[in-house]
Amino acid sequence: MDGQEILGAVEPTLRIASVKASDAGRYVCVVRNECGIDVSNACNLSVYPDNPTSVDEDERGQSMRITPMPMQSTSSLAIKGVQPGAATVSIHDVAGREVFMRPVMIPADGAFTMSLDATLLPSAGSYVVRVRTESGELSRILLVVP
Repeated sequence: MDGQEILGAVEPTLRIASVKASDAGRYVCVVRNECGIDVSNACNLSVYPDNPTSVDEDERGQSMRITPMPMQSTSSLAIKGVQPGAATVSIHDVAGREVFMRPVMIPADGAFTMSLDATLLPSAGSYVVRVRTESGELSRILLVVP
């Protein structure tokens, strides 16, 4: 994790019994044997104090909340702490295809709320909601159930 070996991590699945904020970071899997070494792509682990499927706050205090989660018919998307001005809200399927996009204006207080409707999406499943502003991007997993 973040360049440090996790002693005793020799199973196919890494299980962290009691996740703490200090467990957040970039993880890779390194496999060594007589044939050589292979290294996986890195993945980020974020640790959230609330429901990890509904809240995303970055180091700048920007946050995104989707409630209720999972979504059956409608959910509310609320962001705060973002740069005022033009932004784009988009939803992408697991293959990365954009299935919804709407330009929005973030008001001077940096807070914005909009309704998400399941009828705008092709089917139940997992999606990624992205809010892009001139200063960056927030993203959050959206689970849609029948």
